[in-house]
Amino acid sequence: MLDAPTISSDDYPECGADGCASSGGVDVPGTFTFTTSDTDVVKFTYSLNNTLEVTKTVPPGTTSTTVTLAPDQRGLNQLAVTAWDAAGDASTTATYYFSVAPNAPATGGWSFDEGSGSTAADSAGSHPATLVGGASWSSHARLGKALDLDGTQGYASAAGAGPDTSRSFTVSAWARPTGLTHDAVAVSEAGADGSAFALSYSAASHAWVFSRDTSDSAASTVVRSVSTATPVPGVWTHLTGVYNAQSRTVQLYVNGVAQGAPVSFTPSWQAGGDLQIGRGRSGAAYGGYFPGQIDEIQTWDRALSPKETADLEAEVDPETGHSRPALAADWELNEASGSTATDSSGYGHTAALSSGAAFATDNDGGKGGVLSLDGTSGHASASGPLVDGQGDFTIAAWVRLDASALSDTSVEHTMRIAGQSGGNQDSWGLWYTQPAGMSEGMWAFGRTDADTPGATTVTAPTGIASAQLVDPGDDWTLVTGVYDGAHHQLLLYVDGVRQTAPVTFDSPWQATGDFTVGVGRTPDGSSGDATAGLVDAVRVWTGVTDGGDIDLMYLNEMPIPL
Repeated sequence: MLDAPTISSDDYPECGADGCASSGGVDVPGTFTFTTSDTDVVKFTYSLNNTLEVTKTVPPGTTSTTVTLAPDQRGLNQLAVTAWDAAGDASTTATYYFSVAPNAPATGGWSFDEGSGSTAADSAGSHPATLVGGASWSSHARLGKALDLDGTQGYASAAGAGPDTSRSFTVSAWARPTGLTHDAVAVSEAGADGSAFALSYSAASHAWVFSRDTSDSAASTVVRSVSTATPVPGVWTHLTGVYNAQSRTVQLYVNGVAQGAPVSFTPSWQAGGDLQIGRGRSGAAYGGYFPGQIDEIQTWDRALSPKETADLEAEVDPETGHSRPALAADWELNEASGSTATDSSGYGHTAALSSGAAFATDNDGGKGGVLSLDGTSGHASASGPLVDGQGDFTIAAWVRLDASALSDTSVEHTMRIAGQSGGNQDSWGLWYTQPAGMSEGMWAFGRTDADTPGATTVTAPTGIASAQLVDPGDDWTLVTGVYDGAHHQLLLYVDGVRQTAPVTFDSPWQATGDFTVGVGRTPDGSSGDATAGLVDAVRVWTGVTDGGDIDLMYLNEMPIPL
């Protein structure tokens, strides 16, 4: 039998007789070296914390190899390694125990929840931000309240709050620009001449940017990590910039997703200036004043891992463990008459009713005021977009389909409940589909991979064969779709119950057309698939909504807590 390999790591030292010294952090990668005394080893298999084994093949004669692993739990971790020879004989399995330290918390945090006064508290430290010029408070917020900036002279400044930019650091913010006409800086750290870093919008590139000046001088050049995701005015977008001093790279994340490959940044200098919120510094002068709202700024004195960055967008409540979405649109549809539906979210997305759509009263189902759709042309529409469709969002609607409109089983039926339209396709939406020859169908939440006729549509569930079939009858149904953009997943809930496993979708695109209720784009790009029946309480949120909260929404017929 082969001898058991030995395992070593400078990043995560082995526990000894005197105990374990914690190091690293959850999702913080480290290197581990496997060494064997046998020269006929052809592979190693290893498993971290009893997860599925991974195989590392090595050339004949190799006695040592190195792998990179990111621990998935704090405290004690276990790494098991086995060596194998060409004959398929295995060594005794070696076990390596090491301890993972808690991840260092944020060093700065500004939530802007005060709502009045001229100072925003730093929840993670002692560096309050002072509001200056055209800076005020807004109820249009990702959470609670937000900082509102006029785009010409408004900003906030936190003295001494900037991270040490000569070392690894991370900065994140939620941004909601009201316009995209000029360069606009969400957050930066000022030096004497330029900015040690800036999270910003570039008008020339029409892109989000995480940038660093190579020096604090007029001769400095700018190194940029540029977004592939499209900036969208009037919606909340999550931005994160990471500088890794070990790899000497800068990396921008938009809505938790890395934008291209890390960009090399060799020089590194410490600005020692104030944290600037809503403006940046270049050529020894301030500019790039941000128009719109900024919320939930955080800084760390370390490089967050990709997984940590992806998890940021969910805005998990530390007390409940639940994500915290923010209402982006809410049509209760309780109007007794008229041709417009009021959006009670505060964002003003008034929906216009077409012919064939009218307000009605549902006495049998107890819904009160509802929207009635004739199945031919009736629909409601509001100017979009409502959310950044490249990031996390949730859509929900109560629906009562007209069973008589689905009674002809010789043809296929599709009824579009609600969705975001583009030039040729709906980027995303909820619908009901019933194949020809069937009296039952399925609810679906789906996305197209491009704004072109004939684009591929990905749905949850993936198809009728994997769906939980439903008889639409005349019952009210709560249909909820969730897109987890940071983790590339589609989820569908019907009456608060998740339907099948999450479905992978990694080709989101941003549509800028109307948000429609009761009609949508058909596969060939034309408008159709009209809904016949009643619709009530159509709501859209920025952010992922947890399954438990969706179930409560179904049971209580109330929007989730905001």
